[in-house]
This record gives sequence, C-alpha cells and structure tokens, in this order.
Amino acid sequence: MITLFFCSCENNAIDGLSGKYPIPKDITLSAIKSLSDVKSTDGSMRYFTVQLTGEKNEAFTAQFCCSNTWYLEARTYTFATASTAVIGNFVSDNTSYSNGSSTATISDANITVTKADNLVYSIDGVLVMSDKSVVRVHFNGKLNYVEPQPEMLTQVLTAKATAAANYTTIELILGTDGLTAQSNAWSTTIVGTGDYADISLICSSSTLASRTYTPVVNGSEAIGNFTAGYLGKYQSWTYDAGSRWYSVTNNIPSAANYLTTGTIKVTLNGSIYTITIDSGSVFARYTGTITVI
Repeated sequence: MITLFFCSCENNAIDGLSGKYPIPKDITLSAIKSLSDVKSTDGSMRYFTVQLTGEKNEAFTAQFCCSNTWYLEARTYTFATASTAVIGNFVSDNTSYSNGSSTATISDANITVTKADNLVYSIDGVLVMSDKSVVRVHFNGKLNYVEPQPEMLTQVLTAKATAAANYTTIELILGTDGLTAQSNAWSTTIVGTGDYADISLICSSSTLASRTYTPVVNGSEAIGNFTAGYLGKYQSWTYDAGSRWYSVTNNIPSAANYLTTGTIKVTLNGSIYTITIDSGSVFARYTGTITVI
C-alpha cells in the first residue's frame, strides 16, 4: 500500500519506497474515453481497460485484472507486469498517464476502485512516475457496463438455518429445473442435470433478511456477509464448503466454483424473495417463496 506523508517545507516520502518525492499533483478525471474488456487466454480472469480524460487533456489508461465477471470489480489493485499479473493487479504494461503533452512511465502505484449498485464508480490512484514525481488521479462517475441476462434458478432445494453464538447461517441451495435434493442425517446430494448454487448467508436470526451480502473468509463471518467458498479439511479428508456453484450432468457434479467475490442481493416483496448472485463468472437469480427450516 502506498501512503503519502505531507510536510510543508520538504519533499514527501512514500512509505515502502526509498527516496524522497515532490508533493503529489492531484488530477480530476471527468470524462470516459473508452471501456473494454477481454477474457484472458486461459479463461481464468478478465481484463478491464478504462480510459479517462481530464479538462486539460490529461489522460489516464488502466488495465485491471478481475475475475470473470461482467463489470470492473471493486478492490485496491496493485502493480504487476503482463507476464505476472493475477486477479487484483493492474497491468503496468497497459497502464499509463499523460499530462496532456507527454506520457510518462508508471514505476509503481496503487489504484483503488469502489462501486455502487448503480455502476457509479470512484477510481483513485496514487501513481509514482519513472522520474519520481507523484500524481494522484481521481474519477467519479458511471461506467456503462451492460448487465447480462442472469441464469434463472427455479427451485429451492434446501433452506435451513444453523445458529451460532453471534449469528445464524442460512444455507440455501437454489437450482434449475431437472435437479432433486437427496438428504440424509449428514449431507444433501443434488442429483439430475442442471445448475445450482449452494450459498451460506449470515443473518441475525432464522429469518432471511433483505440486504446485500458481501463475501468473507470462513471464521470471520458477521451479519451481512456470505461465507466465501473454500476447501475444508478434516484430518485426511477434504471437502467443499462455504458458497459455491455447480453444474450437474447425469448426477455427476462439476468441480466446485467457489464464490469469493461480488455480492448476493436479497430483496423481499410481500412473500416473494428475489435473490441475485453476482460473483465472478456466476450471475444467477431466483424469484419465489422461501421457507427456512
């Protein structure tokens, strides 16, 4: 993380980097020149490129590495080259800043992206240039990503509550037509052919609350979270746990797609719930009644 320390009569130091730096120049970017996205060659992530401009012809281009979602994900992105970039990095080779007359190389940076439900974004970057100058770029506005049609989940296969000391976990298994739940005292198996989500929502009681749930790792849950998917271990056994997505063909499930990013939004209109899962490559929705046991 890059932290700026200000001093009235000396150059500024930047925590984590050697040397002294001039007082940063703040640039407000107000216009969107272009938006694009492309999936990586191996299909493991998606590159989102944003080009922004300012009133004095300043230009900032950044390429962000995200999971396979349809929009630029909110997080703090850190510096990496094209050959080493993973989810959570920006690609330095394809990220640049111009003051309107010349373009300088970025030698280090942190870029923080926040996102509201209506696709209004804030993008704030601290850019250390190759000449040791520092530029802080700021943008606030709507990025017009096109929401795809969600996959429709048509049935509740499981809805059960488990109380803990400070919260209650509501596990929902929501699936498409063609699937059936087979349960015993220890587990539930989903058979047939179709897709389903197994999600763990953290609530204050056994009543499923309307809100937008955000991911957290197992063991750090609080009300308003969903437990991110993970590989659990018990002695020599491993198992899939937390929130995850499966495709099933003739009773054989795919490998678990762990849901670790994005949101799960729950709304209630009368007795009808709408649950929208927007996590990485999974964009799915259920609308109907839910009875939690």
